[in-house]
Amino acid sequence: GRAERRSRARYGAEGAVDEADPLDERALRIREKALGPEHPDVATSLNNLALLQGDRGDWTTAETLLTRAAAIEEKALGRDSPELIATLENRAAVLDRLDRREEAAAARQRAAAIRTVAAGCDRVACLSRTLHAHTAPRGLTPAVLAEVFRHDVAGIFGDVHVDAHTAHSCTTPGHHHGHSHE
Repeated sequence: GRAERRSRARYGAEGAVDEADPLDERALRIREKALGPEHPDVATSLNNLALLQGDRGDWTTAETLLTRAAAIEEKALGRDSPELIATLENRAAVLDRLDRREEAAAARQRAAAIRTVAAGCDRVACLSRTLHAHTAPRGLTPAVLAEVFRHDVAGIFGDVHVDAHTAHSCTTPGHHHGHSHE
């Protein structure tokens, strides 16, 4: 199952890359046939094969396999499943090797966000959902702000200072409220 995922260090230490490759390819074929191509155990096999391809220096194939593994995990387990963390981190490492740094950073950032929520720090996720749920044209109304500040904002962001003022009285350069600063 999911615990079968292997690390690059294990293969390197055992020197068994060539021997493991046919076994992992066979495991993938068996899992796809027995469980279907969208099963999480298929993603595990894809991840294992990707690690092997990386050990061989075939970063393009490794990235393709990891992209498929992540898509399967997202569909089968949910977009914020902790099972995605290893796949995203493996993909980030491969993307670095392909010199696709921005994509690698995005994958690492997503893995970190999932890890934060999985670790029980749901305050940030809750605050984020609250803010993103209120995208009405009227923006952050007093009722929405009251809901936001129900959360422990200082605990989430540290010492936060909010300068609330009306758009009409705003004199801060760079703030755009549909009026001019004269």
